[in-house]
Amino acid sequence: MTVSYPFGAPCWVETLQPDPDAAMAFFSELMDWTFDEGGPNGYRTARVDGRRVAGIGQAPAMLDRGAWITYVLVADLDQ
Repeated sequence: MTVSYPFGAPCWVETLQPDPDAAMAFFSELMDWTFDEGGPNGYRTARVDGRRVAGIGQAPAMLDRGAWITYVLVADLDQ
């Protein structure tokens, strides 16, 4: 299944967490998310009913708490 988004619409969300394993346990219980196996950098994709819904990764050292990032689809990044 391919999902398309209109320009200007949020198209992806992810959270960066100091303890991604604890965050995955929290969100799997709260939102009924399952997670793909982590890639080389530990980034994981959360799924509901097999559909990708969010990403979760390790927060950089400068963050002492979790953060959410929302991506918006644009036609031209330079504009």
